Amino acid sequence: MKQRHKTLALWFFLVLVAIAVFHFRNQTFITGVQEIPFSDFLAAVQSRQLEEVTIKEDLFSGKFKPEHRNGVLFKAVGPLNVDSQFINQVANSGAQVHYQKKEDGFWPQFLISWLPVILLFSFFSFPPSCTYGPNLPSITKIGKPVFGSVPIGLASSIT
Repeated sequence: MKQRHKTLALWFFLVLVAIAVFHFRNQTFITGVQEIPFSDFLAAVQSRQLEEVTIKEDLFSGKFKPEHRNGVLFKAVGPLNVDSQFINQVANSGAQVHYQKKEDGFWPQFLISWLPVILLFSFFSFPPSCTYGPNLPSITKIGKPVFGSVPIGLASSIT
């Protein structure tokens, strides 16, 4: 394997590790969350057994009261669009109700933040090999003397 390929493989690996660390850092690791059916969630709302509820699109999560299920954390998946009557019912059950916005996915966030870096890296790693004209140097040789070219100071004195 050539040295250039090894270097590119190392950079690729480092970028993947950075992406993985960023992704897992943003994940919330909650242990002890019990997934319950939505019908159990509705029964807990009606019997006022919830201490707090967080509604995020179709995900209902929260905590039971200490006297019910030992105050365990729960999550339930329900309908995507809930009506105001249901939200009022949850709010009137005595539970603290929190609402959260929809989070953007990982890939749109990744593309917005890392795409310019990737484009710049690829531009400088793989420069074009074409020339600008028949007697002009290629883009990779800008600033280097080219055989047969006339220095700028001499070009003005020749004419």
